[in-house]
Amino acid sequence: MTYLNLLSAVARVVGGTHPDTAHSTVTASQLPYWYSGRDTGDNSGVSGLVGCWSLPTELIGGTPVGMVLPGPWKPDEVLSYPMQGRKFVEDQVHVRIMVGHDDEQAQMAALVNFRDTVPPAFDGHMELFNTPGVVSAWSNEGDFLEVLWGGNVYFALVFIIRVQRGLNVTYQP
Repeated sequence: MTYLNLLSAVARVVGGTHPDTAHSTVTASQLPYWYSGRDTGDNSGVSGLVGCWSLPTELIGGTPVGMVLPGPWKPDEVLSYPMQGRKFVEDQVHVRIMVGHDDEQAQMAALVNFRDTVPPAFDGHMELFNTPGVVSAWSNEGDFLEVLWGGNVYFALVFIIRVQRGLNVTYQP
């Protein structure tokens, strides 16, 4: 499994089903990175989101929206030595949920609700829809920030998703 597939699996948990061209609200060139249960009409993903990008886009068409941002990874510290056949790593993927900035109280009220809905989404999909190699995925409680994105200021919550994976490896003597 590639890292891009991992980012897509995280975006699917947050945003919902990957829409086809007939049901998408984004351009054809952006479609491979867009996940939206709202567009597909199946109510998948975190309730209240327009969707989620597996790779960020500069211009945001609608809010509230999620964006998956690559993060650091580290070898699993439980095993102090490599094992033949499998290597364990922990990826940290950042999910940023952004809302507007105009009516600050209303936008803040919309944003804080995601603190209660994003972490449970990962509790229900700890293997990221049976993504190969994923052992477990979970979310922290989220941190508030203001972010300048595409020339606009947004209120945002950033969640760190920790994904434990077992990678198949063969060590050559």
